[in-house]
Amino acid sequence: MRVSAVFLALAIVSAIFWRVLPDDSGANPILARHSGYYLWMAVMACAALWLWFTVPRPQET
Repeated sequence: MRVSAVFLALAIVSAIFWRVLPDDSGANPILARHSGYYLWMAVMACAALWLWFTVPRPQET
């Protein structure tokens, strides 16, 4: 599960550097980030932290 937390953290870091949004009309620059972007970032950060800290680790015997 820690791998999932790492992948979520990488997605968050990648999203910080998004500058262009590709769609059917071509590549369009992102002019402004609104509340949905910040809400998505907060939810993903909480999910990554939850996976990292609350999911039990395998016990070594």
